[in-house]
Amino acid sequence: ENPQTGQDELVTEFGLPGGTGFAYAPAPMIQASVGIIKDTDITVRYVPEFTAPVVDAGVGMFGVGVKHGINQWLPGGKLLPVDISVQVGYTKFSANANFNVNPEVPQGGNAEIENTFPATTWDDQSIDLETTATTFNAIVGKTLPFISVYGGLGYETSKTTLATPGMYPITSFNPDYANDPMNEKEKRIEAIESPIDLEIEGDNKIRAFAGFRFSLAIFRISASYTQSTYSAFNVGVGFGLR
Repeated sequence: ENPQTGQDELVTEFGLPGGTGFAYAPAPMIQASVGIIKDTDITVRYVPEFTAPVVDAGVGMFGVGVKHGINQWLPGGKLLPVDISVQVGYTKFSANANFNVNPEVPQGGNAEIENTFPATTWDDQSIDLETTATTFNAIVGKTLPFISVYGGLGYETSKTTLATPGMYPITSFNPDYANDPMNEKEKRIEAIESPIDLEIEGDNKIRAFAGFRFSLAIFRISASYTQSTYSAFNVGVGFGLR
């Protein structure tokens, strides 16, 4: 609200980084698994930080999981036609992009706006996103020559943080202008530090999933689908040694 007129006015505006424009996001991933005692596997997934096209944002991911077969603990479990296991996993996804929000300069120069900040004040602006998730899964699967299929139910908890570190300029109305319009400017630049700092707890719910993995020598093709609040479909192609 302009204190001189009492009317709501648009003071300034700026744009956030746009999306990629693609419905799917390819990413390189390194995955390593090792089997230990009692039908237990430990898996680590890692996406080295890379720059996503179009939006010029750094993206990376790290995850670790443990899966344990429980057929061995069930009466007659070794005779079952499927493999039953439980799994717990942790994933951390991070993304960041640079911001470039500069003070407003009105048409015809900056004589109408008071700005006492040096240009370096607005360095180091960025937007940082981090999502962590923990999943608990019950899985039923079957391994056949060349292909493995599986399905199950899981429960996921997640948390997302969104922050914009750095100093940001905002244009405000100068309260001294009404008393001394000859010597004061109507607007002035002020600085606000880290204007966004949010922490959002996920909508934790039961989810269902299914998938398969086709193996031929060291060549792998996999696909999975998860039905939840935000459903996801993943396809992977890679090479593996086991």
